[in-house]
Amino acid sequence: SYIDYYCSGTSCLYSTHTCDSRCYSCGDGKCDSSCGENNDNCPWDCSVCGNGECESTESVNTCPQDCCQSDCTATYDNTCHLECNGYNGCAMNPLCNGYYRNDEICSSNWESLATCCEGGFENCSYILGDGNTYGYYECCNDNRGIVYHNFYCTGSGGDSYCVESYTGSQAECNTADECCQNCDDTNTSCYCSNGLCQSCSPSEACSNYTCSSISSCDDIDISAKRFFEAIPGVENEMYLTLNNKNDVPYSVHIYIENKYEYGTWNYSFENVTCMNFREYIDSDGFKESVQDIPSNGSCEIKFKFTPPKDVTAGSSYRMIISIKDCSSV
Repeated sequence: SYIDYYCSGTSCLYSTHTCDSRCYSCGDGKCDSSCGENNDNCPWDCSVCGNGECESTESVNTCPQDCCQSDCTATYDNTCHLECNGYNGCAMNPLCNGYYRNDEICSSNWESLATCCEGGFENCSYILGDGNTYGYYECCNDNRGIVYHNFYCTGSGGDSYCVESYTGSQAECNTADECCQNCDDTNTSCYCSNGLCQSCSPSEACSNYTCSSISSCDDIDISAKRFFEAIPGVENEMYLTLNNKNDVPYSVHIYIENKYEYGTWNYSFENVTCMNFREYIDSDGFKESVQDIPSNGSCEIKFKFTPPKDVTAGSSYRMIISIKDCSSV
């Protein structure tokens, strides 16, 4: 028998003798030292992890110390590999795994941006030149108070970037020393103006940092004769007194609540002493009146109506005169 030598194809590297069947060809993935196969003459089969060379059979998975570069990419591609973290000076951002070097990605809360493979996340407000470490900052609006200047990260894949926006417009954002930081959305401290928290007037209530007219009929009432003798076929007049217990004037609507029962009675309203009186027709074709009542005072209007001639003498009818849509003026 012949001595076993390392073979490449059908030729023997170390002898003119023909190799026997126990020897293998270089490149078959088997390092057969008994045939003389080694890293020098067949690195494809006999790679050595740790020799500083990323050989053909090695990768970042099998030999990161040879195949990883200091920027966390492999010697054979431009991709960020988490397997390289900690090898050859690589300190990788784990969210960059699978992205290309110099790709930019957003943080999970969409407030920050990082450059792969090793860049840490920086807040978009800092990147865009504001220098703030938060995702927004507060500025001022002369009419409303605090306005938010927002910064956030957007985009997909490795093509992400930072943008900024305002809850209002950029023109509304003034310098911070003009701002009322502590207006608390109450009647006495409702909104910011000229650097001071402003209160609402007695006729207003604060809601969502805005003063608006109070709308309530709790302190408004109407009085009239409980029983009124009307004559059929002619116009009758009844005085209605409107009372306002509020410290400001109020506008109120007067209407017939059971109006459908009296559609043929030809009724109307007429002013006596109220302010800004006007009569109008509602969407159903029935008349109503609107008038202002002075603060802590009262005024009168007339209710005029003509019962049909065929109404039986001595019969009784119940007409409900009501108030609605009360608001301070």
